[in-house]
Amino acid sequence: MSEMACLTGCGEKAKTRGLCACCYSTARCRVNSKLTTWKELEALGLILPSTRGATNKPLDEALEAKRAKKDEASPAEDQAAPEQPEAEEAPVTAVPWER
Repeated sequence: MSEMACLTGCGEKAKTRGLCACCYSTARCRVNSKLTTWKELEALGLILPSTRGATNKPLDEALEAKRAKKDEASPAEDQAAPEQPEAEEAPVTAVPWER
């Protein structure tokens, strides 16, 4: 993946929402001070859209396919013989500190 330059043109490497650490910090301060909003900065092309809450679509699709495949196999497993409980181990009769 190639490194992207900060969208503000400062020349630094972009890290968050297309901004370098310094420009992102400045933007966050402006938003917290109610001088602008993330939505306005995004509409003006000064930041990239947030990826918060974004999902890894290929992973989600693969997970869903595996779950569906497992669900198809489940009815046959439900009709299988019930598992036998494991045999209990013999109790320990003597422990080193009780001599």
